[in-house]
Amino acid sequence: DAFDDEERRRIRANLGRGYARFKARVAEGRGLGEEAVEAVARGRVWSGSAALELGLVDRLGGLQEAIESAARRAARWRQCRRW
Repeated sequence: DAFDDEERRRIRANLGRGYARFKARVAEGRGLGEEAVEAVARGRVWSGSAALELGLVDRLGGLQEAIESAARRAARWRQCRRW
């Protein structure tokens, strides 16, 4: 075995904490309760089109669109932070 029982326990605990943080951020960002997020998520990975149908994303796009969106958001944030 690659891991002993204690190592497995710590890995599972870390994964659980990470998943809980992820669900909380999704719930906050999407305006949903954590129970609603869990009902949809349940630890699964969704295709883009399925995520769009479930209301987990606003729109579909690729890497370039994501980079451009992040750059626009960063520019707006920097504008707001100037005084």
